[in-house]
Amino acid sequence: MTPAYSLLAVLLCAATIHDGARVPGPTLTISYAPYQVIFTVNGPREPFLGAILGSLEPEMTQFLEGLPPLLSNFVVLDIGFGDGVAGYTAVFPELMLPPGVFIYVQGITIDGAGLNATEVDKFVLDVTAPPR
Repeated sequence: MTPAYSLLAVLLCAATIHDGARVPGPTLTISYAPYQVIFTVNGPREPFLGAILGSLEPEMTQFLEGLPPLLSNFVVLDIGFGDGVAGYTAVFPELMLPPGVFIYVQGITIDGAGLNATEVDKFVLDVTAPPR
């Protein structure tokens, strides 16, 4: 098991304990800046631990009963703490992501309500080089 999966497994187990309150789910937005892709996860509660999962395949798996389905073959792109105002933001240079193929991403939050996941979003980077 890779370190990223090990950390996520611990977080998933910790997320099964929650207070039972029903709150709206987190949201994921993808935006672009010159030569950068920006992912922002906003959670309904603050503070929260946020993560960005990425995959080249859209398939989903429910790893544990009672938790939301997650991308099956994912990598953890980034993880950190967020708040209710700015959320959690991860910025990646475009060169780190493969151009010309669909990239599937999902945001997760872990807070007092447990682990919550966003809908899977997809995007494709332009394969043409920008003029210099």
